Amino acid sequence: MIKYFNAKIVLTILLYLSGALFTTSQASVKGIPLPKSCPKGSINMTDGIMGFGDCHPTSEGLESGFLIGEGWTMPTGSNHVTELDGYKVYPQYSGNYSAVLFFCQSTTAVKCKISTANFQMPTRKVNELNTTKTISKSKPNFGGASSALEKQPAASFCVALQNTSGTDSGYYVDPNEPYSCMDGSPLPVEPATCYINRGNDIHVHFGDIKRTDLTESPKSPQAIYKEINIPITCTRDAGISMKMAILHTAIVGSQYTIATTSNGVHIVPYYDDHFVQANDDKQGKSVVYEYGIHEKNVKFYIFRDPDVKVKNVPLGAFTASSVLVLTED
Repeated sequence: MIKYFNAKIVLTILLYLSGALFTTSQASVKGIPLPKSCPKGSINMTDGIMGFGDCHPTSEGLESGFLIGEGWTMPTGSNHVTELDGYKVYPQYSGNYSAVLFFCQSTTAVKCKISTANFQMPTRKVNELNTTKTISKSKPNFGGASSALEKQPAASFCVALQNTSGTDSGYYVDPNEPYSCMDGSPLPVEPATCYINRGNDIHVHFGDIKRTDLTESPKSPQAIYKEINIPITCTRDAGISMKMAILHTAIVGSQYTIATTSNGVHIVPYYDDHFVQANDDKQGKSVVYEYGIHEKNVKFYIFRDPDVKVKNVPLGAFTASSVLVLTED
């Protein structure tokens, strides 16, 4: 009589993204330019809200509209700037960003929009932002105005962010930030990330195997294996560099393995051109996962511990389980 057993392995998935962990942070977006002082004719504006003698919109002005009176000036640098408490959102794409001020000339208090602006001015500095970290957590400092403005006509202004890395030319805003240009493209409230196997456990079925067919090493040319492609789906331009590791649960000789519920039977994953190692999550191969669906090829080799005789391998179904980890570099 031919002796068979049936093998199955289940992988539970863990995803470690260091940039996507939520923290309560008081970080602000710094270096947004302000007029030096409020000239006559300003509406819903006041000097010195932040104690710097700068011209700030009042809370009413941020809500319903404001006007900087004719003749206002805005110097370069960081002496006349404000901080924004919002931007607990994520950039659309990873890259360098500047803040852009849009100015709407008017004779009455208005809420400026990109579509109605008469001119615009970028900030002095750009900041690198990542799609896995909130903008406020990145603590950008835009360094104030890039050029001085002198004796300007009465106007209002609003703020948007622009990618300067050439990814696109759109203007992005935090809709919950009062200084934002409301017709800018809203920034995502969720980080770009990657999902392994759509968030489900990975099931690998070997089917029926004869005990006598088990080799004593996964490296034997006759070793039995099951090959699968694991889907990894990434949102937006995740651009995340990660290492994959399937955690071992036992050691046979010098080989790290996944022990099964059957005496003497072990499974060894093979990926990134090597069998599973003890420190793959730290020293394994790094892969950058961009937007879209990717596949990770893994082979699962099944073998018998040389110290266990064939007759001592029990018949019937058995299982094994491990954890697949993707760790962000």
